[in-house]
Amino acid sequence: MRHRFLIGLLVIMILMLMSFLAAYRANEHVRGYIGPGKIQLEGGRLSYIPFHSPGWALLNVSCNGRGSLLLKDQLSGRNLLDIPVEPHVTRVVVIPHEGTYSLYTNGSMFCSGYISELYPTSRTQGVLWVSVGVLSVLLAFLLWRWWS
Repeated sequence: MRHRFLIGLLVIMILMLMSFLAAYRANEHVRGYIGPGKIQLEGGRLSYIPFHSPGWALLNVSCNGRGSLLLKDQLSGRNLLDIPVEPHVTRVVVIPHEGTYSLYTNGSMFCSGYISELYPTSRTQGVLWVSVGVLSVLLAFLLWRWWS
């Protein structure tokens, strides 16, 4: 009786982890669109385009105008991209983790983009694979003990 409960619990935990991975797999090719929007320096104030990334992703951004384009991680304050735009630029930028990001400029430009290739962050992937490995070994051990 005790073995059945433990095996059932382990199977449920493994299924939950696998469903988490399946959710990322189902959404990895779903694109999130940003803009188009105008960003410019107005009276000393920066305008910006905010967006949210649900995990590790690629941002394909395209801008027309003049100035310098800045992509900033709002959580850490780190700049991910700082490039001049004269008169057009297209870049692919790695979004390293889930969070809120913003596009800024010190000039005037129109920008648009889309988020593609969504994956869990490296840390999340590591936790998932270690969890699946440990639970699989425990399940194999319990099955071995139960049948011997």
